[in-house]
Amino acid sequence: MNCFECDKTVQVKKYRSYMYDGVGLENICLLNLEVEYCANCGTETPMLRNIGRLHRAIGIAIALQPTRLSGKDVRYLRRAAGFSVGDWAKRLGVADATYSRWENSKQMMSANPDKIARINYLNALRHKDPANAQLEKHLDRLLEMN
Repeated sequence: MNCFECDKTVQVKKYRSYMYDGVGLENICLLNLEVEYCANCGTETPMLRNIGRLHRAIGIAIALQPTRLSGKDVRYLRRAAGFSVGDWAKRLGVADATYSRWENSKQMMSANPDKIARINYLNALRHKDPANAQLEKHLDRLLEMN
């Protein structure tokens, strides 16, 4: 295979950690990932086989995290669920401007909208894949969280 940057031959480094920034979040580290490396220009390209499944796993991890959602977290969940800012704000029961302040980290979400955002994300996944019993377990776990 050739490098996307310099068109020279690349080599595959297997089983390496890779900091993934393809979704607008920080600190997403993929472990044991195949990475193409170009010795000529130093470009590294991750070998992602099922990006949809990866993004779904990231969303579930965010929805189930024990800490309050950050602005980047809530933006990720909204986008991954496929909603506009206006539709998502309506689902959370707030004005668009309030939601915008949360998403842009100008104001922290209170506990209720935080939990509703998580539930809405998991429900959106469940709607796309109604036979997935694991999503039911995630929702039950989320509902049990304080």
